[in-house]
Amino acid sequence: MMNRRTLPLAMLFALALTHGAHATEAGPGQRPPAMDPARMTERMGERLGLSPEQSASVQKINERFVADMQKQRERMDKAREEHRQAVEKLAGARDAELKKVLNEEQYRQHAEQQATMRERWRERREHGGGMHHRGDGPGPRGWREPQQ
Repeated sequence: MMNRRTLPLAMLFALALTHGAHATEAGPGQRPPAMDPARMTERMGERLGLSPEQSASVQKINERFVADMQKQRERMDKAREEHRQAVEKLAGARDAELKKVLNEEQYRQHAEQQATMRERWRERREHGGGMHHRGDGPGPRGWREPQQ
């Protein structure tokens, strides 16, 4: 039985083992190697010198942890997709309203600006940056001039 001190340490250790998992490529429906319960248990056994009894208990804990993490990822993926669809619906409604107010040229310019913004956003995402990558947006201290 784990005491109050070892449970948080064990959880931290499991989290540390899985930290790099997102960067490891795995096919659809496959776990990255760092999220394999047997491998996690083996590594913990090697590093911590687990007894066979401890190893069996840790294996069960790791199996539950990995299953729960997978469920959480699935919930996050579903929520992300629902959010994306809601945003698309809002944007579509906005566009319909704008078409009623703007003339053809204004709407064309607006559509071009939106396309440019989407492309910049895609590029930043591909390069690992967020909304304010490379100092070209508001940061912790407010607006910064774009770097040339």
